[in-house]
Amino acid sequence: MLRSLCLVALLAGCAPPPLEGRLTAADRAAPYPDLVPLGPILAAAPEGGDPEGEAAALEARAAGLRSRAAQVGAPLGPDPALEARAGALRDRAARIRGEVVPEPVQERMDEGVDSAPLP
Repeated sequence: MLRSLCLVALLAGCAPPPLEGRLTAADRAAPYPDLVPLGPILAAAPEGGDPEGEAAALEARAAGLRSRAAQVGAPLGPDPALEARAGALRDRAARIRGEVVPEPVQERMDEGVDSAPLP
C-alpha cells in the first residue's frame, strides 16, 4: 500500500506543469535570452575575503546582540524549565530503550531455518 502511494506521488511529480493560460502572447513572442559568458560574472564576484576579519566581525555582532538582550531582559543562560523537560525526556528515552527481540527468540533466530524435507 505504501509503495503504491509513493508510486502515485512520483508519477504525479513527473507530469508536465500546466502552462496553458499562464503564458501571454508577449511571453510566447519574446526572444530567447542571451547567454552570458561565465568569466565576467565570476570576475565581478567578490573574492573570498578575510576569514579572520569576518570571524571578528561576527564575534563583535554576537557581543552586541548579547548586550542588547541583557538590556531587554531576555535570559542569557539555560532555561531551567527547558532543561528539566529535556532531562525528563532523556530519562524516558533511557527507560524505553532496551531489547527489541528477547534473547531466547534471538537465539532461535540465529539458529536459522531447518530446510531439510519433512519425513
